Amino acid sequence: MSTPAGQTPARPRATILVDLAELVQEEGFLYTFCLLTFEDTAIPLDDLASINWRERLSQQELALLLRLLARVPLDLDAVPSQAAYEEQAETARSLLRELHGSFWQFSAQARHTLMNPPPGAPPTPPSLAALHPDSVVESIFYSSLGAYDVQYLAMAKQRYAEDSAWLTRFLGVPYDDVVDVVPHLEQLIEERFHPFPQAGAFEDFCRLVFEGYCFRADDLAAAGAGAAEALCRAFSRVPGDLPEFPLEVGAYNAVNSHPFLAIGGARYFFPIYSLLPQAVYESPFYWMNEDPAYSQDGLQNKGAFTEVLAHSLLGSVLGEGNVHRGVKLRRGKRDVSDIDVLGVYGNKAIIVQAKSKKLTIASRRGDAESLQKDFQQAVQDAYEQGLVAKRALLEQDCLLELEDGQVLTLPERIDEAHVVCVTTEHYPAILYQVVEFLERPPGEDFPMCLSLMDLEVVCHYMDQPVDLLYYVRQRTNYADYYVADSEMTYLGCHLERKLQPPEDEGARLVFRREWLLPDFGQEIDADYMVVRGAWPPGPAYSPLRMEWKDSGLGPLVASLLECGGVAAVDAALLVYSLPEPACAELWEWVVAARESCALDGKSRYVHVGSPEIENSGKRHFGVTAICLAGDEPVGREEVEACSREGRTHTGAEEWVTLVTRVGNEAVVEAFSHSREPG
Repeated sequence: MSTPAGQTPARPRATILVDLAELVQEEGFLYTFCLLTFEDTAIPLDDLASINWRERLSQQELALLLRLLARVPLDLDAVPSQAAYEEQAETARSLLRELHGSFWQFSAQARHTLMNPPPGAPPTPPSLAALHPDSVVESIFYSSLGAYDVQYLAMAKQRYAEDSAWLTRFLGVPYDDVVDVVPHLEQLIEERFHPFPQAGAFEDFCRLVFEGYCFRADDLAAAGAGAAEALCRAFSRVPGDLPEFPLEVGAYNAVNSHPFLAIGGARYFFPIYSLLPQAVYESPFYWMNEDPAYSQDGLQNKGAFTEVLAHSLLGSVLGEGNVHRGVKLRRGKRDVSDIDVLGVYGNKAIIVQAKSKKLTIASRRGDAESLQKDFQQAVQDAYEQGLVAKRALLEQDCLLELEDGQVLTLPERIDEAHVVCVTTEHYPAILYQVVEFLERPPGEDFPMCLSLMDLEVVCHYMDQPVDLLYYVRQRTNYADYYVADSEMTYLGCHLERKLQPPEDEGARLVFRREWLLPDFGQEIDADYMVVRGAWPPGPAYSPLRMEWKDSGLGPLVASLLECGGVAAVDAALLVYSLPEPACAELWEWVVAARESCALDGKSRYVHVGSPEIENSGKRHFGVTAICLAGDEPVGREEVEACSREGRTHTGAEEWVTLVTRVGNEAVVEAFSHSREPG
């Protein structure tokens, strides 16, 4: 892409990084870094949902500055003047903006291709733009963080439960005890800054902020002296004595795995708290991997943990008895495929394929071959394995066998199944890579790809079986329409207005895409930490729920599901799929009809449907609602006649008829569901 007229050509990225490296070694920059960190990370809880993070330095950018600082011993004596600080801070921000912008020349082309494929273009292999190192590194380095601190700490205990004996020998104390020290360290730092002590001179202010980010192991003795010392040993390095750090974005950054910098006097400098929980969750695997006698055990335990937790999370929503781990699909004497975790509800199935593959450093640095290999192992292989299982479930041509050898007999014939690929760790830019790199058979949906941490949050907010099934359906059906930087952005959008493209776009989904802003995810950021007890609720706090469901659709669907049976699941999913205006119309009609029938004693009905869009590839469907005024029994012939009228009038392939009655507390007394094959 040529430089537009009037714009200065972009400087080489290597030059920008050299300038950054020289800047951080200027006298006093250590304190400038502390003030930058404090300014951009000390956020009032009430502002979390609305703050513009794009105006602040990211964790990755701060970690890059810290790593450049740690190339040599830290100079604790030189404190900048206020004027010098302001100049250094502005220069740092300017260089980091320029650094990010240096990726945009090529990644802008990649994004344009992603958002605007040629009309009628057949599927193509990964484009040059998508595999260009600039596009790869930008999408990974500047991706979202991927998990909440409280999740990393809780899951670390679960993840390494089977490795406890090895870790105790390695650290000298149980790893659970080490993990338990981390919240005490967080509290220690928070108490130093809330409320922040007042300082007179600028130099005193700088030193106060710096000291706020320093601690000794003795400060944490109340949490266990041995565990505190083990934490410090395991996650600290000495500035000037860190591994080689090439000046390139995406290279291994030792402060990510060792966020404590030892500065003498048994003190540690620890300015970026959010690095620690992730290191606590990920680092033990690498420690074990360096032990040839144990590395294979550690790898097996990692895979088993992923399956066990995915099973538990799905079971918390679908019901423990509806979720099965380690299901083999056998055709005769031959194993066709296997499913790591199978969730079944009614006639719907969620096929979870768990992978412990991590994005390698070579991929983070932009190596296209490594990126494709990582993607193949983390997603493509799991997806293809899941597709084999999906077809077997739908065609009912395989025997399902559990880990203990017992045959699994499903209570209903499966007519819909979705593949979900779950990773043990945060896999940066996986959503972007799925759309760009996935090799997908014609007519097949995309898989839903997310980490265990994302799955935990999804299962919290989609805590009813039909809610989860509908969310997974929408995510897989519209993965190539909606584009987002994280699963939380998808989930936040769904909570607010559900993942359903506008109906007038239905015929053109292959030509258009909608980029969801990260703001959707910030609502979850602000709510979930309160839910987990990590943050106190504010005076105006109310739990985050599905706005479009809570407006009235929720009670109607809940009552419908109480009627029971597989058809109720189909009917509920159809009602959820109505366009939002039709959802509102249906609920408003039910409320008004029950009132009117009570007054005039006359029964009535209404038809509500999705608009028919030619050549859209979408099924046309709708709902008939009947309100009965008297005590007469529900007439099957009357219900079917109303249903036929609605279907004939609209030409719909699928239809639900709901019966409500004046005086009955249940919103839905009876229903019918019919669907043309296809």
